[in-house]
Amino acid sequence: MNWFQPPNYVGAYHKGKYTIDETTKYIANLITASGLLTAEAPDVKKHVWEKTILNSALCSVCAVTGQTMRAATDFKDTYDLVVKILEEGLEVAKADGYYFGEDALSRFTAYLKKGGAHKPSMLMDVESKRPTEVDFMSGAIVRYGEKYGIPTLVNSTFASLLKTMEHQYLSL
Repeated sequence: MNWFQPPNYVGAYHKGKYTIDETTKYIANLITASGLLTAEAPDVKKHVWEKTILNSALCSVCAVTGQTMRAATDFKDTYDLVVKILEEGLEVAKADGYYFGEDALSRFTAYLKKGGAHKPSMLMDVESKRPTEVDFMSGAIVRYGEKYGIPTLVNSTFASLLKTMEHQYLSL
């Protein structure tokens, strides 16, 4: 693993509510026993939002531009796009009930700057001409933005660009 920031989180969605139970405990213990520290999260959706926002920012930008994570955060033009993706994601998450605090943007950008000079998985997918996870990253932010009437122009642009790239190489 190039960039594992423990812990992982697991939770369950049961009867319309996020929760933890014996199954989440078993899964958390099993993954931890394999060497990847994992904790149960009664409201795992907040962790899902955080991971979605962070992954959308660098994965989408790097997959379209061919840059490593460090290159994308070191170059002003791509860094500005990363920040805008984060801002949109944080706004949409807040509308969905998940507020990360006044300092969220600075914490999220500081976290991403630690990413290093490696390629995120979405860039490797594009280079290998495989389907990407864009629908679960920028695409998810776009869908929730539509649900709450929040514009997500940058996430929408990257999701469309990546879907177009996939279409080109997958239909050959």
